[in-house]
Amino acid sequence: MTRGLRYFALLPCLLACAAGGDIVPSRAAPVIPLHGVWRAGPTDATVPPPIAIPSDWTEVATPGAFGDGSNTWFWLVRDVDLGTQETSRAALLRLESACFLCEVWLNGRRCGKAVGGYAPIEMDVTAAVRPGTNRLALRLGSWSTVATNRYPAPDSLSMSHANHRVGLWQRAEIQLRPSVYVADLTITPTVDAMRLRVDATVVNTQATAHRGQLHAVVHEQVATSDAFELGAAVFALPPTAFDVPGGTQCVIRIEAEWAEARLWWPHDPHLYALRAELRPEPLEARIANDTAILRFGFREVSIRGTDLRLNGRKLVLRGQSMTRYGSPNHSKAEAREKLKQNIAASRGNTVRLHYDPMEQCVLDAADELGVLLLVQSPLLYTIYNETRRSFWNEARDQWLRYVRHSRHHPSVIVWAVANEGTFNDYGISTPWAPSRRFLMELAHKTRHVDPTRPVTSSHDYTLGGASDFFDALHAWGFETDPAFPLSARQWKCFLYWTYYHYDADRRYRRDRPWSNDEWAEGFNLHMGGVLFGDQAYVHVDGATRGDVRSYWARLAQSTSTYMGLLEQRRQPYFCSIMPFGDRFSFWSLADGAATYDAQMVELANRAMADVAVAPLEWNGGAWAGEPYTRTFEAMNDRFIPFQGRVAWAVLDEQTNVLSAGETPMVLAETEHRRWTLACTLPPAAAPTTWQLELRLLDREGTEHYRDRLPLGVIPRAGLLTPTNVVIWPRVGTLTNVVALPALSSARAVRELPDRATLVVVPRRSRPSGNQWRALERFVADGGRALILEDESLPSLFGGVPLRSANRAMVMAHKKTPAHPAVQDIPEPALRYWIGAAGRFYSPPVRQHVPNFAVAQRPLWRPDGGNVLTILEAGLAGIPRLERHPGLTLAPLLEIRHGQGRALVCTLLIAEGLAQDEPGAAALLGRSLSYLADAARHLGGPPRPAVVIGKVWQALGATNATNGQTAACWLVDAAAPQGARFLAEPANWLPYAREGGTVLLHRLSEAQVRDLAAAIGMDLKPLPLGSADGQSPYPTRLDWLGDHPLRQGLGHFETDWIDTGWLCVVKDRHPIARLGVSGPANSVQPLTSHGALTVVPVGKGRLIVDQVCWDDPIRNAYIRRRAGEYAVQLLSNLGVELQPPSGPAEIARRCVAYWRGITERIRRMKR
Repeated sequence: MTRGLRYFALLPCLLACAAGGDIVPSRAAPVIPLHGVWRAGPTDATVPPPIAIPSDWTEVATPGAFGDGSNTWFWLVRDVDLGTQETSRAALLRLESACFLCEVWLNGRRCGKAVGGYAPIEMDVTAAVRPGTNRLALRLGSWSTVATNRYPAPDSLSMSHANHRVGLWQRAEIQLRPSVYVADLTITPTVDAMRLRVDATVVNTQATAHRGQLHAVVHEQVATSDAFELGAAVFALPPTAFDVPGGTQCVIRIEAEWAEARLWWPHDPHLYALRAELRPEPLEARIANDTAILRFGFREVSIRGTDLRLNGRKLVLRGQSMTRYGSPNHSKAEAREKLKQNIAASRGNTVRLHYDPMEQCVLDAADELGVLLLVQSPLLYTIYNETRRSFWNEARDQWLRYVRHSRHHPSVIVWAVANEGTFNDYGISTPWAPSRRFLMELAHKTRHVDPTRPVTSSHDYTLGGASDFFDALHAWGFETDPAFPLSARQWKCFLYWTYYHYDADRRYRRDRPWSNDEWAEGFNLHMGGVLFGDQAYVHVDGATRGDVRSYWARLAQSTSTYMGLLEQRRQPYFCSIMPFGDRFSFWSLADGAATYDAQMVELANRAMADVAVAPLEWNGGAWAGEPYTRTFEAMNDRFIPFQGRVAWAVLDEQTNVLSAGETPMVLAETEHRRWTLACTLPPAAAPTTWQLELRLLDREGTEHYRDRLPLGVIPRAGLLTPTNVVIWPRVGTLTNVVALPALSSARAVRELPDRATLVVVPRRSRPSGNQWRALERFVADGGRALILEDESLPSLFGGVPLRSANRAMVMAHKKTPAHPAVQDIPEPALRYWIGAAGRFYSPPVRQHVPNFAVAQRPLWRPDGGNVLTILEAGLAGIPRLERHPGLTLAPLLEIRHGQGRALVCTLLIAEGLAQDEPGAAALLGRSLSYLADAARHLGGPPRPAVVIGKVWQALGATNATNGQTAACWLVDAAAPQGARFLAEPANWLPYAREGGTVLLHRLSEAQVRDLAAAIGMDLKPLPLGSADGQSPYPTRLDWLGDHPLRQGLGHFETDWIDTGWLCVVKDRHPIARLGVSGPANSVQPLTSHGALTVVPVGKGRLIVDQVCWDDPIRNAYIRRRAGEYAVQLLSNLGVELQPPSGPAEIARRCVAYWRGITERIRRMKR
């Protein structure tokens, strides 16, 4: 019964003693519990309760819910024996959770009604009470009923509102009180002054005035399974006299200093119980004493500047959310377990009750466990257009009843009057929201009822100044910012900045704390591509489900959360950093079932630990065998000091320890301090990937934090570059690095050299149009060039379209891992080149800080020509904004043109060299060495091909005049011309047997059987689905191994599913309808489903390509993937590709432009 006030009536009894008279301990005031068996039957909104209970009414047990699936109003009726108490007593009905609309009748007399749900209802039913048995009838209306009238949103998803049900939960009782009683207690500790103030509301139900004294004593308390018991008295406040006129109430205040009070902390959740007793004067037998007991914690929440403080110390709320979702908490023990599980999973200190103000047992459990709570009202974005005063009156009354009833819980730190209450669009608050003025009013009213806590409206900024916080989302990760944490350090989320022109630096005036209590819930396939490259597009097919959430997408989300937590904790303005939502479930590739990965959960929540170490920068490059320094921020967000050490170790790829050390670490409570690791890395014979492990251990050796950071380690001695290199036509940004060993022998020239000399075109060398054309001829004649320019590239070079993307990128992935230019460079060395891109202004520190981009103007992946993507980078799938999501950036590519070749690298190589970045030095050396050694070149000069069918012309394939010298023969078997050509093996079989390559595209089942007969091999057609959709065709392919035909191709190009936010499937297209299989010892399938297969024939081979890249694909995203696949496949076959020119090119670009506009509109509508 002791959730809230506990009440006692003290019988007057004088005992004579030398010092005077004392009141003996009283017996408890009668409390009649109402849970048990009720009789329930349907009704409507107006009919009075029946005099006799109908025999067909159902017996219903409470606490619980009831409904018949159709009716929305029900009577719950039961008889209550109130005994033969004297009529001078007050009878109070208390229902902590009657769902939803509740009208009370006692003995046939209507006593009142109120909206219940999560808010308690208290009614004085004294006038209807009679001695002995009383009939109590509750008319309960389900949420469906109330929704059609005044209250359009349920209080939560847990109050049994579904299927027209009603419910009676939590405490339900009738209390018989003295005629003068304590109706409410408010306890206000002040930590700075160590004072305790008690405000007692005293009600006098008599007609005459009543005088007396209020005595208040603080006791220790002992928690029990469902309540608490009083312990020893530890502090007494001075008695205070009062005089209450008849039929009124008054507030009596007592306060005193209490220097010895033990504070309530999350690590030491010490609780007290206040016993307040009313003693009458003069003592009359007809007037009983009244005693109320209230549990509390001596603690104070305050705001000072940009700090949220607990007991005067800076507080950062870290944790995740909890919502009941149809499962009420029935006991404190159950609530304790849920809270403990939540905190253990998050490693934080806080739970946000997400639009779900929960039961008192939950708040009791949080008080005892030291779990901090951010409590939101049930108001959501659905009230954006709500302007009905009746609605807001009901919402305000319900919320304020809950706040008043719950304000004594020390675990409650923040009240939130709504969650996204001013949201009208995707993820942004609007100052013109119709709901805004009502929410402002509700915030002020909440602060009036409980001035001891800050008040906010989640994600609604300052709510016109009504919020104590700047409450805004921040630091969304790679799903909106492919250069993360750029957005965290600039306070500009790409999504909000681009679409809404949201500038946090302008909006946030640093006059209050910044609350970010819901973030990191967004994810998509493409953020996985940003972080992990091509493997991110391995996932289940989207044919039978609405989304394709994958391991890699969720891992990317977890990585973003981990990095975002550390980035925000380093900034002094954030008082709450709380990830939200289902962040871990994905579909298993094994059986398609939902699952999760425990290591992923640990990664996401790792940085929530109260003691952590955050790297100041995320760079991964390191020189083997050389001194290594790295600066971190050690963070102790506890309220007790940390004394221990940092243990560090360098681990190899098998996690063997290569070197290790320890450093003492002492941090005061809530202290953040910079710490620099300085060591010498072990030598390495070749480039490799290591890990830097950090562990925070206390004096007892208990581990509080562990992290592992990837290191791309490169030995400097192995970076040899050719000597026959020139810089042309100007030095550009190589000015400061020409003296480095990598370019020590290079000389700057104005004219192109002979074909045997390597040409480097620096960034910002700005060749003219004539110079680009001269370089193109130079390459066609057999020259080799490394192009580092990214600002003045020609639109076409060597038949390859070049288009710059003005998008910063912070990491590159190997698209062609076996390419000699990148083969042995560890990927961590290609991430976060500190200072290479200069500096930018960072609002959190109010100064310019080093940029960490590795490229600022990477190229879009070319859609034609003889090009090979060597390094790629991704763009996340931002809804409505990202026109080309996925692995669409190509920061390093190879162009084969004529007899020569060029590498086009838009990474900041020169700038990285100036910062001594190992990855930049290795990439420059490997690229020049590759160009210098013709024996290592991938593929020879492109040659024309024999083309049979018209589909090849759209790809730019050049037709050969001599079939014997052609690169290969291309046959479109689905076209009439190709079918006739294939039907006569004499047309193509001799060429293949003599060493030629024939690509057969889109074979039918009959053609597969005819082909098997022609070459004498057991080839079989594999139908992959049905045209009626009963058996859906696959929409993605997995690559089964490495092969020269796969160069520049990956899972991204063979993933024909257009997905958006939360990996939701927006569109899909069959990637193959028929596969081909054959003997395992001869036929080599390159992809799953036999969609691309290599069949040996004599000295040559047949390439059977069943991929439907020539389908009329309506979706622009999928159409681009199909084109990339086809162009790269032909380029890998050595086919000379020329982009369309003249009128054909103009028509193609116009069509592509309008298709893009149409697709963009369609995506925005979604």
